Amino acid sequence: MLKTEFLTEFLPFVKKVNFGKNLNDKIKISLSIGLFMSKAVSLEKAAQLADKSLSDFIEILINKDIFWHDYKEENLKSDNQAIQKYLLLSEND
Repeated sequence: MLKTEFLTEFLPFVKKVNFGKNLNDKIKISLSIGLFMSKAVSLEKAAQLADKSLSDFIEILINKDIFWHDYKEENLKSDNQAIQKYLLLSEND
């Protein structure tokens, strides 16, 4: 059970959050974002915990300037290879 002091301390800040229809939504979404950002849960699980569709949850993250896609070195290499292939094909047309 959460202590009253905990709720009293966080409540003013959670109320200022500009997403969620009510206080319960704001708390669920805020906690889900925190769990996702700390890599405690996946993007899909965070959306589920927030009671949002994946696309709606991603939209919330985008609106908060939270990077939601883990772009790794292998992604960069793959993208660069695809660009090079496209450029070669364009030159041959």
